[in-house]
Amino acid sequence: MVDMHFVKWLWNCVLDILFPITCVKCGKENEWVCRPCAESIPIELEDSCAVCKKYSYDGKTCYECKKICALSGVVRFFNYDSRLAQKTLQIVKYGYVAEALMPLLNVLDAHIVSKFEKLGLDPRAIIFVPVPLHPRRLRERGFNQSLIIADYFAQVTGGTVAEVLARRWTRPPQVFLDEDDRVRNIKGNFKCLDPEAVQGKYIFLVDDVTTTGSTLNECALTLQSAHPLDIWGIVLAKG
Repeated sequence: MVDMHFVKWLWNCVLDILFPITCVKCGKENEWVCRPCAESIPIELEDSCAVCKKYSYDGKTCYECKKICALSGVVRFFNYDSRLAQKTLQIVKYGYVAEALMPLLNVLDAHIVSKFEKLGLDPRAIIFVPVPLHPRRLRERGFNQSLIIADYFAQVTGGTVAEVLARRWTRPPQVFLDEDDRVRNIKGNFKCLDPEAVQGKYIFLVDDVTTTGSTLNECALTLQSAHPLDIWGIVLAKG
């Protein structure tokens, strides 16, 4: 019987020889993004409403936008327009390279702590819920990048991770759709597997990137019936 772990290791060795890993910005060998280059990516310090983009304290959804958005706010760290952040996250997502996430996460510790201190929430009541992949897509990619990010946030903040959402079916990737089609494409696609796990908790829905916010909003709508204390989104980058 073929040992698939050995086959994967051998294949990675071949790839390392033919296509050596180099920093996507400066070309330093053996790192997807070296520490100095990762630290050069601007951190988003100005808080704004995730819907209308106007200034909003702590990144909360403003009063008018709350009428159309189920999220209390969205915490984000990078601007997806940053070429380095964008290219790195594309390597993760479409190149199936989970390791490329770590250089971005490793420069965020102080910023993560600062964001959550401003929100003033008890870490024991914080649940990080990764946006799920459909099982078919998870098999193709081999990992859920949102879960990796959620685990890291939980480690830094003292919160916990709960995989309580699942996708009902596969749909075309959101990246290829306009804003209206994204809303239709994702509508009704999620289900809550364990309502008791989120009841009375502060929920942070975790994704790598958000642009229109339609995926995070649909996840929030799905969890509302479980009666959490509050629902936020938290992403590495926002477009």
